[in-house]
This record gives sequence, structure tokens and C-alpha cells, in this order.
Amino acid sequence: MRKFEFKKSYEEIEIAGKVYKVSLTDEDRKKYSEQLKKFYDLVNKVNVVDADKIAIEEALNLEEEFKVITLETLDVLFGDHAGEELYKTSDEQTEELIPIVFAVAEIINERRQEKLSKYTKKKKVK
Repeated sequence: MRKFEFKKSYEEIEIAGKVYKVSLTDEDRKKYSEQLKKFYDLVNKVNVVDADKIAIEEALNLEEEFKVITLETLDVLFGDHAGEELYKTSDEQTEELIPIVFAVAEIINERRQEKLSKYTKKKKVK
């Protein structure tokens, strides 16, 4: 007889002494994918900006947009108001929150790849 066990449908992540849960259900992962695309698109936009040539006002607007998208992403990942809570905990430093978003995205991808890779590895030809 074969026996199958299911992994828990969430991951727990401790941030500044508080435990947050990231749901790994199909529906939630779909929401994460949509939000993380917005986040990564903004990261790419920021990475191509030439700091020496950007106007102050434009830089401030980009910084505010980055804050808003980062907090929004944390809300999607951890639940309503988590972004603002973490922002306050980080002494209002958006840069401190960015590694959290990347780490959670990595956890989500690892979980998916863990199962897929077991069944999609190329078989050796003899």
C-alpha cells in the first residue's frame, strides 16, 4: 500500500519577533503571482533609472511608488495591514522590507519546484 501525506498549506515566517503565515493554496499563489509581477516590474523600472539624470521630483515619486507597491505586496502576502505594520516596525524604511518580499517569493517558488522537479527530471538515456 502506498501512503501519501500532504504538506501544510502555509509557511510560517518570523519577522522582528512576530510570526506571519503565507498561504500556499492555489488561489492565494495566483494572487501572489499577480502582485509579485507588479513588484518585479517596479524593481526593473528602478534598476534602469540613471540616478545622475533623474529629476528630484521624479525620484521622489518613484520612491513613493516603490513604498506603496512594497506595502501592497506585503498585504497580499501576509494579510491586510501587514505592510503598514512591518513598515512601522522597520522604522519606516522601505529598503528593509524589500528582502522580505524577495525571500517570500523564493519560498513560494521553491515549494512549487520541489514537487515539479521530482516528476519532470529528464531521464538518462542508456
